[in-house]
Formats: sequence, C-alpha cells, structure tokens
Amino acid sequence: MIVLALILMGCTNRMNTNQENKVTISIEHAKGEISQSKVINNLVHIENNTERNIHLYIQSELIDLAGKVFASNMEDFDISMSESRVIQVKMLLNDEIATGRYKTKITVWEEDPKIKETKYLEQSISEQEIIFFQHMDNFEFLDEAVWDISNKQLGKTLLKEENVYIKDGYLGVSLTKNKLEGGELYTLNKYGYGIYEIRMKLPLAQSTITGFFMYASPDYFYEIDMEIYNDSSGTLLLTTYAEGDVRNSKKYLLGFDATKEFHNYRFDYVEDNIKFYVDNQFIDEFESGIPKAEMQLMVNCWYPEWLGLAPKLEEEELLIDWIKY
Repeated sequence: MIVLALILMGCTNRMNTNQENKVTISIEHAKGEISQSKVINNLVHIENNTERNIHLYIQSELIDLAGKVFASNMEDFDISMSESRVIQVKMLLNDEIATGRYKTKITVWEEDPKIKETKYLEQSISEQEIIFFQHMDNFEFLDEAVWDISNKQLGKTLLKEENVYIKDGYLGVSLTKNKLEGGELYTLNKYGYGIYEIRMKLPLAQSTITGFFMYASPDYFYEIDMEIYNDSSGTLLLTTYAEGDVRNSKKYLLGFDATKEFHNYRFDYVEDNIKFYVDNQFIDEFESGIPKAEMQLMVNCWYPEWLGLAPKLEEEELLIDWIKY
C-alpha cells in the first residue's frame, strides 16, 4: 500500500532581490517526515517586477547533514513580465536512499547552468531536517516477506506464533490469560544505521515488558533496546550491548501511563551515537558502546525473569499501529 508523505512547508525567510532585474525570490523548504511516497515538495515564490519575460532554472537537491548530495532535480520555467508565481518543485527519491536525516538545497538561475558558468539568483539550504523512512508497515496485513514470528522459550515466557496477529488494522501481541505466554515479531532482513520508530499502546500486565529493539546473535553481542514496563509507571529502559557485554543501561520515567493510549518510540542509530525519542521528545543519547553490526528489528511482549513473580491476569494485548525504518 502506498502511504502518502506528510510534508509540511516552512519558509526559510530568505529572500533575494536582483536590483538590476528586480526579480524577487523566496523559498519554502519541505520539512517533516517522508515514508513510502518518496516525493519531496518545495515551493519557490517568484516576483518578476521587470518589463520582460524571464526563464528560470531551479535545481532541488537532497543532501545529508555533511552536505553530500543524494538526489537532484532540475526544472525550468517561464515567468512573464510583472508576474507573481508560486512554483512547486518536486523531487522523487529512488529506492537506494537510506533511512536517515537530510536537508534540501534549492538553487535558482536565470541562465542554464549546464551551458555556461553563471551566478545563481538565489540559493538556500533548509534549516529544518527531513526524516526519511525507506520502509513503513501499517499492518493492514502481516507481510511474510518482511516479518517472521518467534516460537521459542524466552526467560520464563513461551513465545507462541498464535499470539501475534492482525486485528482491526493493528498488529496485536497477546499475553494469554493466566499463562506465561507472549509473542515476538522480527524482520527477516538485517539492518544497520538508520532511524527506527514504532507507534504502540501497551498492555496492562504487571511483571511483563514490551521491547522495541535491534538484535544480532549470539545473545548480548549486538543489541539496542527500548523496553517499557507494561504497567502504569511509565518506566523506560534504554540499553546497548556490544562485543558481548552491556555497554549502556539507563532507566527513565516517562511521566505518562503507556497502557492508556498510543505513543511513538524511536531511536536514531548512527556510527558514533544512538539518540532516543518518545513522542518526538529527546530522551537521551549514548556516545559509546555502540554496536557495529547489522541487526534484525524486533518487537516482543514477555515475562522477564528479573521482573519477579507474575500475578494472575486477564487476557491483555499489545497493539501496534505502525513501524517505520
């Protein structure tokens, strides 16, 4: 299913007036998040206050935070004399662009830059970053080419395939009534540096935990964990494993009951740090002990040994709205 990108426009407040030609240009860069539609829309405002028609060339580029270009598009437009016009400049991203943070760069010329050297009329780089997700799954069905389900013992929990299911447009993971059973979902492929985000509502089930994490075997060797207690405390655990040992481990109180409503949980994983966010609010950053391997992306709901005795409970379920990566 194609999911339309939500692209909001933010004006850079940068304007160029060519005094000789009286051409005024201002640029609005795309911002926000892009997922499967892979189209970036920027706006260029042109005021031609001259008494002649002009022909403009507008180049849009996608650049990373170091300035490396990953996509580029050139278009040209006729602007009549005394015309004011808003031009929508589209840039289509190819499948090779990785999930990550980017900016847009817009350059406007009055002469074709491919034919002769010419000075641009305006050039602007966006102040706000775009977050690009290469993949998004909103779980209208379980894509077996992407995901698999665990059948194994984990701690004191039996993870069972039938405890993971699609329900009313959500992915559900069930904690079976009065049994030490849960569920786990994982990607068939392994992934490296990127941005990983989930929107979910936790079950109310004391002595259980929900994990959104990356993992590569053997156990404890490479792992990035966001784990939330399935109770009203709003307790979040952030952990990394590298080279077979715990490198970072911190506990936080989120200030809300994660079992009451849906919230977004995200980590940005790059070579030299991992940043964690909840509902787009920065939580913390680890700058050492970073795993250096591709890992599977996973979600589970289970009973860890270290959370104590499990009380009898009614059937509870984790509900997942979407996962982006």
